[in-house]
Amino acid sequence: MAFFIPGTPKDIFVYIGGLLPIKPAKFLILATLARFPSIISSTIAGSNLVYGNWRTIVLTYIITFSISGILLFWWNKNKSKIISNEHNLEKANN
Repeated sequence: MAFFIPGTPKDIFVYIGGLLPIKPAKFLILATLARFPSIISSTIAGSNLVYGNWRTIVLTYIITFSISGILLFWWNKNKSKIISNEHNLEKANN
């Protein structure tokens, strides 16, 4: 979930990802999808920085931080259910 936070060093998360007990394909999918919000917000902010559109830059990051906060809150509230469901699916598949 830390990928959703703008400005965090994403490469460090990818390096650490190799040490996590997660299947590489699943990590690759999650890492790829989780990078989009940060890349999009950084691109919007960067293009508006050239023109001095500070309102757009601030609004972009407020929206990104808000969405990230909501997703992190939701994840923390539901992660035990999600992990339990994944564990049950893995048992059923084996």
